[in-house]
This record gives sequence, structure tokens and C-alpha cells, in this order.
Amino acid sequence: MQRERDPWAISIPPVIIEERVHTQKHMLLWQVRGRTELVIDGAKVQLIDGQAVWIPAGAPHSLTVAANSVLLPLEFPISAIATTLDEVTVFSVDRALGTPLLAFLQSQASVICAEVNLARQILALIEQRPMVCGDDRTVKLFAELLHVSGRTIERAFLAETGLTLWQWRLKNCMESAAELFKTSDNIERYAAAY
Repeated sequence: MQRERDPWAISIPPVIIEERVHTQKHMLLWQVRGRTELVIDGAKVQLIDGQAVWIPAGAPHSLTVAANSVLLPLEFPISAIATTLDEVTVFSVDRALGTPLLAFLQSQASVICAEVNLARQILALIEQRPMVCGDDRTVKLFAELLHVSGRTIERAFLAETGLTLWQWRLKNCMESAAELFKTSDNIERYAAAY
């Protein structure tokens, strides 16, 4: 039995973007569908459905968007945005973040603009979000960044979350994977990302 072809189905070819550097704006790339392979400042990054990457101004990057994939770019001019996000950051996009991202994209592409600072709201949400499982920064690195001892970081983390950093990371990875499994049936692709 032959399947009937969906008359609304379209084919989106892959897109390759050669290396570029944005010096006056930060970029947020949101993987709405499919996957994208990036090289950012020499490091390889893969985005899958429901993930985004923050690329700080000045970071050289290139990318290949896979066939039938949708990657939405959002620009945050450095002259108008103050943020603590100074490193490449990969994170999950849930509905709570996806809605303001869409509203921000709408405001960049049309005259439909909410009279609120969507960029600041988005950055506040991202700055609070746990990173995707690939974040392997150590307690020692956090301590150096904050100019405190590793033990101070460990005590504060345990007091704030009730978990050690390792337990917290594991919990976030498990929750992120569970959320991804709910939204897709391609388990192999997600397993490769973790």
C-alpha cells in the first residue's frame, strides 16, 4: 500500500553559512526544528529541536543547518543590551522562553512591538537557566570566576539547591532528556547530544 503524499509538505534544503564575526551584536540561534552543526570560536556545537545557543559579540562562528530544519536568529545589539552572558551558552527553550523569543523576533521583523523591553526579559530568563548537559565547568572554575574558594561555592550551591553541583547537573540532564523525549520520537539523535 502506497502512502498518500501530503500536499502541504515542502522540502527545505540544507544551508551553509561560512565563518563570520558580529562585533556589534550578540546572536541567539534557536533550533525550532531539526538540527544544526556549528563551529564557534573553534569549538563544535550541535543544536537539536528545542535548544538555542548564545553567541557573544566577537565570537567567530560558522554553521550548517540540516535539510528540513528551521533555525531562527535573534540579534541583541551590544549598545542596547547589558548581560552577564559572555561565553557561548547552549540551553533548552521551553514554552516559558519560546513565547518571548517569538515576540522579540516579531518585533525585529515587523511594526508589531510590545511596549516592554523583551530583550531584557529574555536575557533574564536565559541568565537563570541551567545549561544543557555539555556544561562541564568545575567548582574550581566557578570559584576562580567569583574570586572565592571552591568550598564556598559547594556550600552555597548545596544551601541554595539542596544538591551538590554534580547531583544538580545529573538532575538537569535527566529532566532535559525527558522533555526532549516527550517532543520527538528520534531517540538516537538525542542520545548523541548527551
